[in-house]
Amino acid sequence: MAEGKEEKIDSCAQVAGRILLKEVIKKSDKYEYINILLSPLSFHAVLSMTAAGATGDTLTQMLQFLGVRNIDDLNSNFLKMAAVFESNSERDSNCPDLSFVSGMWVSCTHELKDSFKELVNTLYKLRLNLLIFNERCVAIFFC
Repeated sequence: MAEGKEEKIDSCAQVAGRILLKEVIKKSDKYEYINILLSPLSFHAVLSMTAAGATGDTLTQMLQFLGVRNIDDLNSNFLKMAAVFESNSERDSNCPDLSFVSGMWVSCTHELKDSFKELVNTLYKLRLNLLIFNERCVAIFFC
């Protein structure tokens, strides 16, 4: 990665693998045993939701990193992945129903736009709940 630029990675599994490796290396010095579980599909969903709420340079960098041109492409890719799981279970009753738990925590100090709330509700099937955590308000999206 020359001159501080992020390398474009087209596969979420590669991104997840890099993060996993970084965490294992970082924690292996502190602990004898560690357990880490990271689903590439869940990871992709969280990155997509985060990008959908981003603006300006942050949005541009996230879209470039995820290898898409715009939010519509990002959302379309997610819908295509979700459709694969749905079509497999519709074609074969013996096919397992696949689902994943995904969530996002957002401090209530950040205002969430109604369009963002609607997007994560309709596309990612997450709902918003408020929680007081360590005496701070946190908005939680989860399925």
